[in-house]
Formats: sequence, C-alpha cells, structure tokens
Amino acid sequence: MGELIKTFCGFFSNPGDKVEGYVTKSNRKVLKAKNSKGIKYSATQYPNGTIHETRTIRPKK
Repeated sequence: MGELIKTFCGFFSNPGDKVEGYVTKSNRKVLKAKNSKGIKYSATQYPNGTIHETRTIRPKK
C-alpha cells in the first residue's frame, strides 16, 4: 500500500481534503481519499494480495 500513498502527491491542496486508512476485521487494508475538486479514490488490498482501486471524478460545472 506504500506505493498507493505516493499516488497522492499533489492530490491534497486545499483545506477539507481528506484521507482515511484502516484495517478491517477480515484483514483487508483500506485507503480512501477525497479532495475539494470532486475526486474520490479508494483502494482495498485483500489478504491474498489483490488490490482493487476505484476513482471517481465529478465533472466541473
């Protein structure tokens, strides 16, 4: 998951931008991030090593 944290360089630039990381009871490692530009990112690493990443980008109005 260390390489995922490097992905966030430049992602956070404004007050209110958030990052959260935790380990579940089933030993999944979860990382979530959200910034004020409408971009959300999450990654889950499962015990077998598989990483599932999701990114949501909201269009500018």
